[in-house]
Amino acid sequence: MVIKTKIITIIALSIILTVGSTTAVLLRMQSSKMLQDKLQDSEFIGNIIMGSIENEMKEGNTQEVQKILENIGKNKEILNLRIFSPDGTILKSVNVSEIGTRSSDYVLNSSKRISQKPTLMDDTTINYFKNIPNKTECFGCHNSKDTLIGVIQIKHDISRNFAMMLSIKRLLVFSNISIVLIISIILSLLVSHFIMKPLKNLLSTIHDIEAGNLQATVKVSTNDELGLIGESFNKMISEISRLYNRNLGVERGLSRLKVELEHKNKVEELNLQLELKIKELETANKAITSLSKEVKGKNIELEKAVERLKKINEVGRILSSIIETEELMRIIIRTTADLINAEKVTLHLKNDQKPSLTLQYQRGVGIENLNNFSLEFNPAYSKLFNPERPSLLSGTAPYKIADTGKNGPHIGISLRMKNKVIGAMFLENKSDGSNFTEDELEILTTLSNQAMVAIENAWLYESVKTNDFATIQSLIN
Repeated sequence: MVIKTKIITIIALSIILTVGSTTAVLLRMQSSKMLQDKLQDSEFIGNIIMGSIENEMKEGNTQEVQKILENIGKNKEILNLRIFSPDGTILKSVNVSEIGTRSSDYVLNSSKRISQKPTLMDDTTINYFKNIPNKTECFGCHNSKDTLIGVIQIKHDISRNFAMMLSIKRLLVFSNISIVLIISIILSLLVSHFIMKPLKNLLSTIHDIEAGNLQATVKVSTNDELGLIGESFNKMISEISRLYNRNLGVERGLSRLKVELEHKNKVEELNLQLELKIKELETANKAITSLSKEVKGKNIELEKAVERLKKINEVGRILSSIIETEELMRIIIRTTADLINAEKVTLHLKNDQKPSLTLQYQRGVGIENLNNFSLEFNPAYSKLFNPERPSLLSGTAPYKIADTGKNGPHIGISLRMKNKVIGAMFLENKSDGSNFTEDELEILTTLSNQAMVAIENAWLYESVKTNDFATIQSLIN
């Protein structure tokens, strides 16, 4: 239900209730007034009849009373007009045929008094009783002790008046309906022009705004409340448009910031990836540098090894050319000290046919012959002279050698010839302060093997030489 129908319905119902209530009240008052008037008319007619009867009774002319009743009874609204005796016998009546009969409408007894007020018998008839008192001028015909000599009855027809009232009611109902319809039509036109038209304009503008047209405005044509609503709505639309444009600008700015932030995040992510790549490259460079250093170190070590091999080969060549044992041992001990960079080298040899020989080399001092010192009797070197298996010592010497008073890193190796220990070589303290390495142990082993070959050759040469000298001596002898 649209608002127009609601407004018209409410106003129409209000009008119907108001007019209907007013009409009902007026009709009720009119009916009461009409009935009151008819009751007064009945009472007036009763008074007239009463006055006529009194006048005729004073003159003793009772026949005129019947004529008066008949004349009054000619009125169409008078249904019946009678005069009763106190016992209810009809004395005078418009209807002559009922005179002398007993009326069924009125019976008087000693315990009942007659009401002298007009009463409504039904919706169309008024029944009125008027008492006729016994007066002095009536004593000639009536007993002076009786207070009541008769009763006048008037039946008054008011059906025409009720019919008229019903017509009036119908006319009023029709008039009210017509008035309500006319007022509804007028209200519909007024509401359509002054209320619905501005509201439709407002709703149309609202639909335009819902569609996204923030430039739409309400056409204001009146200065009433609807006009004020339209003006307020236009101001609200203007403010909404301003806020929308500002929010749109803010959203665009946020969108740009979002794009920039995403770009920045991508750049940061790329930078992070670049940093990781750089770190990887740095790690790779460090690894390459480390490998380069390691390769360089290996190359240096290789060069040193090649150089040592050259020296060992040279030493081997030199040793193979020397046949004197002591000179050979001096070359062996000096060459070993130079190759392994030892501060001190001690060499001990023993032979069954010759006394033991111990040589010691010290940097800055040279080579000296230790006639009174033999490694094989020193407990620290005892395992180097173990004939069961070859032995190799390395570590820090826990003892003092040659009364140097110093302890330091050392290596030692047993010298074997044909699975027989013939001596030992012991090295102490490198000149650069470092420890002896496995490579240096291998070099020492190689040198010892070459030295054993050279010593064996020297000993064989000396043996051959001794044998030759003995042979010559024998020949000479």
